[in-house]
Amino acid sequence: MALTGVDKVRLNKYIREHAIDDLYYYSMCDYLGKRGKISDTEFIDYFTDCVINEFAKDGKISVKHVAKLVSLVGNFVGWMHEEGSTVSDETLDKIRSFDELYDDYLKRNVVDCDTEFREHCILEVIEKTNELYPSEVNSESVAKYIVKVRELEGKIKELERLLEDAKREVGVAQSDFDKSNSKVGDLTLELSGVRDELREKKDYIKELEESLWDLKTQIIDLEGKLGTITSERDELAPYKKQFEKLSGEVTRLGKIVSDYKTSEDNKVKQDRKDEILKGIIYQKLLVESASLDELLSVIQSNGITSDMNEVSRLLSEMRKSINITNGTFTRKPTYKVVKPKLMANGKFMIDVPAECKHMDVMLVSDFHIKEFDKKILDGFDMLNDYCSKNGINLILNLGDFYNGFSARPLDYTNAVNNRRIVEESIDVIPKAEGIYHAVLGGNHERNMTSYGFDPIKMLTDERDDFIDLGYYHSTVCLDSVMGTIGKFDLHHPSEFNFPVDLDEDGLTVDDMDDYLEEVYTNMGRSRDDSYIDIFGHTHRNQFNYASSYCYIPPYFEGKNRRGACHLRIYFDEDTGIKYMVFMPLSVGTKLTKNNEIVYQKVMSR
Repeated sequence: MALTGVDKVRLNKYIREHAIDDLYYYSMCDYLGKRGKISDTEFIDYFTDCVINEFAKDGKISVKHVAKLVSLVGNFVGWMHEEGSTVSDETLDKIRSFDELYDDYLKRNVVDCDTEFREHCILEVIEKTNELYPSEVNSESVAKYIVKVRELEGKIKELERLLEDAKREVGVAQSDFDKSNSKVGDLTLELSGVRDELREKKDYIKELEESLWDLKTQIIDLEGKLGTITSERDELAPYKKQFEKLSGEVTRLGKIVSDYKTSEDNKVKQDRKDEILKGIIYQKLLVESASLDELLSVIQSNGITSDMNEVSRLLSEMRKSINITNGTFTRKPTYKVVKPKLMANGKFMIDVPAECKHMDVMLVSDFHIKEFDKKILDGFDMLNDYCSKNGINLILNLGDFYNGFSARPLDYTNAVNNRRIVEESIDVIPKAEGIYHAVLGGNHERNMTSYGFDPIKMLTDERDDFIDLGYYHSTVCLDSVMGTIGKFDLHHPSEFNFPVDLDEDGLTVDDMDDYLEEVYTNMGRSRDDSYIDIFGHTHRNQFNYASSYCYIPPYFEGKNRRGACHLRIYFDEDTGIKYMVFMPLSVGTKLTKNNEIVYQKVMSR
């Protein structure tokens, strides 16, 4: 059982009111009334994210409170290691970043470091984490570079020895000089190769600068020795010339490294500033309309230097992904984040071929996609494979296709994350020849529209194999050359106007009948006009024959309730829909049919 928003509020209050020595796994579970239902992983992930969020704040934080959170993370690391539980690599990386995030917080807010907090809390937890979960660093590129520099140093020492031999042996043959000169040429070519490699490897700048300094010192020493040798023997002049050239290359390479490092630092600073300013602009436009002058004033009130050109550039970039529109126009234009208009109570037409005896469709619901891992992608492949093998070319999805990332108050980071998952879905969801996926918007998609875009419309605008059914409710009309021969209706009730406790025994008949009466009254239709009502949102797998409706379970979530439904519709040339057969499917390594439910509508209710 995951931590809910209410759980997190109560948990923060509990932590503030108790000393760290009184905070244990079972004491927190007991306080929340969920003993044994919340895992160590959920706790440590939540506390780790709390620490990161604290360090991301602008303004003074409570070091005492953050110290409790950091200590709790350290305690859970120890407890989980003792019990043999696994801490994810992502969480371990986040814990190891605490000191760096605290340093960023101090610089950003111009706050003095709390040495006691840093050394006896943050660094001790990081040290404990690294001790229990060692992180191996093995870079073949770094090793390759170190070997190359050492080879270069060895060859320079070899050249020194050759020069000393030449000083002692005045009568050496000209061929020996040519050979030594050739080695210097090879050395110069190898250094040129190292220079090209350095341009591409930003991560090794520090090691390279240290090696270059050592190399330059050796060259200076060699130059002195060459000067002495040249005064005694003119034949050694070519060596000095070669080393002068080599020294010049090292100096030039050092400047390139320095310029590159400066350029990268400036780019990182500008990108960080852009993200901060976009967050300030987005937060302002969520609340009220504002002109460019007013946006600049808000930015400057936060102590950040900017100008009109920068504000205009950032606003243009944001409008490419967020629905920011012009507002009223008096003396100057204003802008505001607006929710898109949602299509409700839509209609979806299916053409039924003449003399068709039956047709098949797939019913799915509540995918709640928040990332595209192997499980999600395999689930789409499994769905497409079943449809291909069973002659199904239409999948009807009853809402909550995406899970979405939400926060109160709304902020720019969550807006970017929500749009990112939709853009990623456009590219990675597997396609299947001749199979179409029609999606009804659920309450999770409606939450995402608060950030200024419609996720279902974005997906269906970019993918020809996806169809937009609108929000709340959609009527599926079965049409033939003689006109409409039958209808059935899809629903994803709003969590706000449909107050049902889904943790209990599910929806009552009265609940459902009241909801359906309101829906059909608003449309000016009768329920007898629909052959059956099919629901998402409930996370239930249930068929109510007498009341003429059924619930479709979630496809990805849950252990025992995951599933889908293969629906076959039989036709009669006189009456239209003759009857329907619902075939519930369980989700495992493949979709498996459990049983068949034959349904024929009874007109009187």
